[in-house]
Amino acid sequence: MVMEGVVARVRTGVLKAWLLSKGIDLRGCVERRDLEDEAKKLNGQENDLEAFVVRSAAQQEEEEGRAKRRRAGSTPAEAAEGGSDFVKCGSFAGALPGFSFKLGKEGLGYYKEAAGVASRAEEVPTKCDTSTRAGPGPEPSSSSKRNCRHGTESADREDGFFDGWSIKEIKRWLGDRGLGTEGCLERSDLVARAMEARRGAAVPPAAPSRPLSPPAFELMRVDGVHPSGRRLQDLCSGSVRAALVSNYMIDAPWFAQEFPDLVSSEELIVCHDGKSGMRREAEALWGELKRARLRHGLGSGGRGRLVVHAPDLPIPYGTHHSKFFVLVYTDGRLRLIIHSANLLHGDCTHKTQAVWFQDFYAKKPGDVTCAFEVDLLAYLGALGLPRECGGFLGEVGKVDFSKARALGLVASVPGYHRGGQRDRYGHMRLRGILSRQRWPTEFKESDLVCQFSSLGSIDEKWLMSEFTESMASQMASDREWFDREVYLADLEREGVKLGKFFPFFHGQLHLVWPTVAEVMGSLEGAAAGQSIPGYEKNVTKAFLQPLYRKWGRCPAAPHMKFYGRFSSGCREPRFCWAAVGSHNLSKAAWGCLQKKETQLFVRSYELSVVVCGTEATVPVPFQWPLKAYDKGRDVPWTVG
Repeated sequence: MVMEGVVARVRTGVLKAWLLSKGIDLRGCVERRDLEDEAKKLNGQENDLEAFVVRSAAQQEEEEGRAKRRRAGSTPAEAAEGGSDFVKCGSFAGALPGFSFKLGKEGLGYYKEAAGVASRAEEVPTKCDTSTRAGPGPEPSSSSKRNCRHGTESADREDGFFDGWSIKEIKRWLGDRGLGTEGCLERSDLVARAMEARRGAAVPPAAPSRPLSPPAFELMRVDGVHPSGRRLQDLCSGSVRAALVSNYMIDAPWFAQEFPDLVSSEELIVCHDGKSGMRREAEALWGELKRARLRHGLGSGGRGRLVVHAPDLPIPYGTHHSKFFVLVYTDGRLRLIIHSANLLHGDCTHKTQAVWFQDFYAKKPGDVTCAFEVDLLAYLGALGLPRECGGFLGEVGKVDFSKARALGLVASVPGYHRGGQRDRYGHMRLRGILSRQRWPTEFKESDLVCQFSSLGSIDEKWLMSEFTESMASQMASDREWFDREVYLADLEREGVKLGKFFPFFHGQLHLVWPTVAEVMGSLEGAAAGQSIPGYEKNVTKAFLQPLYRKWGRCPAAPHMKFYGRFSSGCREPRFCWAAVGSHNLSKAAWGCLQKKETQLFVRSYELSVVVCGTEATVPVPFQWPLKAYDKGRDVPWTVG
C-alpha cells in the first residue's frame, strides 16, 4: 500500500499531529505502531500527509531561522560547534526543491524522492559528533562530548546551548532540576525557560507528576463536577446503521430525544429488564420507540427493524442489569460501550458514572478469535435475542477484538453453571482473567477496593473468602500457574489453621459506600439515595462496619461500580487492575459457589470490563487516600 510506505517514513511527532488534525481519537495510541495503524485506516490521503509534512518542515526551518537570528553576534566557530540537525534533500514529493528537513536522532527522519523512488535521508551526526565541527580549534575533551547532549553545566556557549535538542530532551533537562514546564506551549518557550535556568533566574518548580498514559476508562460528564467527562449521547452519535442497546431502566421519551442517531438507525435492538409486573412498561417502551422511528421515516413500508426484547429471568429476584451499547457504523467499524448508567436523565447528568468504550474494525485474513470476542458473543447469545437479530450478531462476529484495551470481559448470566461453564461467568470469570496476570512486586501484598451503588444480602464467608479470592488472584511468581490445592496442602503440613477466610490474601479490603451526610449533600439530595438501594438489614451487618470507606466530597452521588487492586504505599492511586460496568456487590450479580465449589449460582445479567492499571491511568472519583468512617459520627446510607 502507498499509504503504508509514506507513513513508515514520517516522524512520530509529525504523524501524531497530522492524525489529530484529522480529528482522530489518539487516547489509546501508546506506541508508534498504534499511530501507524490509525494512519493506515486513512488510505487514499497520502498526498495530504505529504503536504502536511512539507508544511511542518517549513515551520521547523522558520523557527530555526528565528533562533539563529536571535543568536546574532555569536562567532562562526560557536555556531558551528552547535552542529546541525538539518540535511538538504533533492526534492520532496516534487515540491520545494532544495528544501531542508529535520531528522530525528532515532533515525525516523524525513525522506527524499528522486525519479519517483523514495529513500531514507542519511542520518545526521549529533552535536557530539566532531565530524560536523567547522573552523579551527582544539578537539573537544571527552567530558565535553559527554556533557553537550545531557544539559550538564559546561564551558559551552550560553546562547544556542539547546540547538538540536528535542522537546523531550529539554523537558527532561528541566525535570532533572525539579523545574516545571507549565505554560510552555512551543519549543521556543521551553528553550527560553531552560536558558533562564542556566543563567540562574527563578523558574517555576515542577508540578506534581501526572501519568501520560491514556485513561483505562472515563467518567461521565456532570456539569460543574466532571466537566471534562464523556456524554453517552456524544459517544452514540454519527452514522449508526445498527445498534444494540442494553439497560436496566430506559426512559423512552428521553432516550428518543437524546439519542436520535440510534433511534433513526436502520436496525435498533433494545434489551431491557422484563421481570414480572413490568409488561406495561415494556409496551410503553416499544410504542414510544416505534412512534419516534416513524418520525424518522422508519417502520413503514418495511423500512428498518425495531426489536424490543426482555431476556428470560429464570431465577427469582434476578434482573437484566447490564448496561452497554454495540453500535455498527456505516463505515464498517463497531463501537462497544460499557457503562454504569441507567438511561434516565438524572443518571446521565447528576450522578458519578463510569464508561469504557472502544472502536473495532473488521477482521483481516489470518486474524484469529480472541477471548474478548468469545466472551462478548457468548453473552450476546445468552440474552436470547429473537432469530431476526441473527444478522446483527453475525456482523459482530466479523469484527477483530484482539486489540481491545482490556484484560477481559466479565459477564454474568442467570443459572446454575457447572463444569466448564462455572468459570465463564461472575467472579469466577474475574478469577480466571486475573490468574493469568503477573503484577509488579509492589502489588504483591496490596489492598483491594470495591465501590458500588447497591449492596445485596452477603455474608462474611462469601465476601472475605470466595469473592476476595477472585479479586486477589494472580499468576504465581514461582511457577507458571497458581496451584491452589498444593498451596493449601503446604499450609496444612506447616500446621497453619486456615479458618473460614481466604488464606492467600494479606492486604486489606475496603468498601466505598456513601454516608447519609454525603448523599444528603449531593446534587440531588435525598432523591439521589433512591438510586443507592442499600437495605438496612444488609448495610448494617456487623462485619461490614470496619470495612466501610467514605465516598468523599464529590457532590455527584455515586452510581458507578468499581473494583480494583491498588498499591497500598502510594498517596496517589496506583492500580494494577480495575473493573467497571454494571456489577454491584451481591451474590446475585457476581454469583456464589455451591456443591463443594463445583457449581456457580447466578441470578442476574451483568457485564463489566477489566482493565490494566499499570498501562493506563485509572480515574478515581472517590476520596483518596481512602478514609474510614468516623466512629459515632458517620452513618452508612440505607433505604427501606
